[in-house]
Amino acid sequence: MIAFSFLAGARRLATFSVRDLFSVRKRVREGRAYQNEILKKCSFYIAPAPIAHAFMSIGQVDSSKIIDLTYGLPAHALRQTNDHPKRARSETLIIGFFGGSQRRKGLQVLIDAFCCIPENYPAKLWISTSSPNVQWVFRYVHERSTAFSFVKDGRISVFLNEKDDRYFARMREVDLAVIPTLYYECTPLVLLEVLAQGTPCIVSEGPGMNHIVNPGVSGASFPPNNPEALRALLVEIINDPARLEIWRKNLYRPFSMDEYARRLEPILRDLATGKNA
Repeated sequence: MIAFSFLAGARRLATFSVRDLFSVRKRVREGRAYQNEILKKCSFYIAPAPIAHAFMSIGQVDSSKIIDLTYGLPAHALRQTNDHPKRARSETLIIGFFGGSQRRKGLQVLIDAFCCIPENYPAKLWISTSSPNVQWVFRYVHERSTAFSFVKDGRISVFLNEKDDRYFARMREVDLAVIPTLYYECTPLVLLEVLAQGTPCIVSEGPGMNHIVNPGVSGASFPPNNPEALRALLVEIINDPARLEIWRKNLYRPFSMDEYARRLEPILRDLATGKNA
C-alpha cells in the first residue's frame, strides 16, 4: 500500500497576546509532533510550495521522497479566462481583495495602506469576501474616519458572498489584487484563482507565494504586516500603471485539476510498480 502526504503548509501566527503565548506554543509543539509522526508513515510526499518542502525537510524527510507539484484549479475557475476577456483599463486603478476576511489574512493591512493614499489619486478598493465573521471588517472601517469616508464616496466597496461566476468576474474586473496575509500560506488557492483570470498580484513576502509571483517581473511583494510598504507600492503603480501590462505578460499560468492528475499519475504508477524504490 502506498501512503502519501499533501501538506497545506506550516502556519505561523503573526500576532497574539502574551497571555496566550504558552498555550499557543503548546499547540504548535503538539501539532508539529503529530505531523512529524504522520510524515514517518508516508512513502512519498507532495509539496505544493517551497515552504511545504522546507517543513518536510525539517521533519527529517528524505528529500528524494518529496515531490514538488503545485496543485491545479477546477475547470470552472480556469474557464473564465477563456470565455471572458478582461475589462479595458480606465484612469482609476481598481485594487481587489478576495477570500476570507479573518484577521490573519491581513485585510486590515490593505485597508490601512489604501487609506494613506492621497485622496486625489485615482484608485478604488474592492473587497469580496464570504467569511462568516465579516462584521469586524465593517467595524474596522467605521472606526477609521478616512476609511469610513471612502466607503461613503465609493472609493471602498465591500461585496459579500458572491457566487463563483460573479466572484471570478470581479477578479477580472480589478486591475490588481493584493494578498496581504500575515502568516506563511502554502500557495493560497485565491492566488491561483486571481492569476487564472489574468490579474497580477501584490503579495506578502514568503516562501508560499514568491515562487508563484516573481517580484518585479510578474508582480510585487512587501514585508508582512507593513501597510506603509504596501502603500508605497500602490502609489508607484498608480503613478506608473504601464507596469501592470508587463506583469500580465509574465504571469504564472495555473493549470487544471486534470493536468495535475496527469502529472501525478506517472509518479503514482512508478511507485506502485516499485520503479522509484
